Amino acid sequence: MRTIVVVLCYGVFDANWRTPAEMAGYRLYLRDVAETIRGEIINKSEVTVLISGGVTANNKIEATTVKRQIALNLCEMASEVEEWILEDRSLTTPANIWESFRIINEKLAEIDSHYRILITCDIPRKYKVQWLIKKWYARAKKLDRQGCHWSSSNLRCLLSWPEAEVIALYRPDISPKSTCSFQWLETQILKVSPPILNDRIGMLRPIETT
Repeated sequence: MRTIVVVLCYGVFDANWRTPAEMAGYRLYLRDVAETIRGEIINKSEVTVLISGGVTANNKIEATTVKRQIALNLCEMASEVEEWILEDRSLTTPANIWESFRIINEKLAEIDSHYRILITCDIPRKYKVQWLIKKWYARAKKLDRQGCHWSSSNLRCLLSWPEAEVIALYRPDISPKSTCSFQWLETQILKVSPPILNDRIGMLRPIETT
């Protein structure tokens, strides 16, 4: 079975544009991404790595700098990755998810109908990523109902997308107890939840990760 590992970038991996603390945190994140990929290769999966991150600092493409570091971490196993795909249009987490979804629909669903999707992100953005997967899935279903260009293979991909596994990885430069993502998610819930639930939102607390 093919495994598609979607790697979300958080800026360029370049010491000229990041503080030492940021570089240390980013380096650890990418090391763990590489370990995730290594585990899939060891398990005899055909691995496609899709790295999502566009042009930011000094006109550098995030995905290009991140691929270089991941390949370095993988050492000789880098050559065992079936395919590397660089998504260089997105600049935000929502765009990362949507553009990755688009590429899987357009390019990869035709190759193999049997695959699983792993998405790597940092811990504070885990719930945001999970929310966005559901949001884009609903949007794609609406497009399909309107008679847009989804092929049968696209629909297979569409059905598998909600089953994507989100792997949240630790970064020492960002607190895993950060409430930024929780507050964003709470705002989304308040927008769509019935009034009877609104009073209960305040009972929610972000999950602390040790």
